[in-house]
Amino acid sequence: PTGQKGDPAFLDFGGKYPHVTFKAVVWGNVSGDTREQLAKMYKGKELQSHGMVTEYQGGPEIVVEDLGDIEVMK
Repeated sequence: PTGQKGDPAFLDFGGKYPHVTFKAVVWGNVSGDTREQLAKMYKGKELQSHGMVTEYQGGPEIVVEDLGDIEVMK
């Protein structure tokens, strides 16, 4: 994707960094002022994310294009 800028926030699934099974990356231009709050908003919740799954450094990830692409399931 183009236009990625700003500090990224990482949502790690299936373990703690660097031993995760999957991650979602939210770039600063997407998260805006909510970047620092993302971990608190989503920690311990079941999430669903929409987007293209790609491989980065040997593992799967989604680059979140819009915060609306992350849905809290529980």
